[in-house]
Amino acid sequence: MDIDNPEVARDVMFIASQIEWTSVTPRIQELLSYPDRKVRAETLELIATIDDPAVPELFMTAAHDPDREIRCKALLAAAGRGYPQVSGYLLEVAFGKEIHDKDPDEQDAIYKALGYVGDSVVVEN
Repeated sequence: MDIDNPEVARDVMFIASQIEWTSVTPRIQELLSYPDRKVRAETLELIATIDDPAVPELFMTAAHDPDREIRCKALLAAAGRGYPQVSGYLLEVAFGKEIHDKDPDEQDAIYKALGYVGDSVVVEN
């Protein structure tokens, strides 16, 4: 099933969220890279409700999305669920030189996400 129409893709994500999806499927993974930003955002919202081992990696993939809003949403969702995989990335970004090149809203999301996963390792750095 190819979804060429963004409105149809958004409807698919809405329906998937209503039926309480329980695993990440290849189609959901594909929709996380969909050209339409709204489809990617709704896919992230669905992924945030799924308890599947693939979810942390999908959040980290979305953390590199070209759209700032998607990156922020992915980092906050991953950190909010307490995934330890995200803490190393957040440390690298938050204390790296490229943080100054980021939009203030994205900097805020990065530090807020770091606060969710912060532990003694973060404090030592």
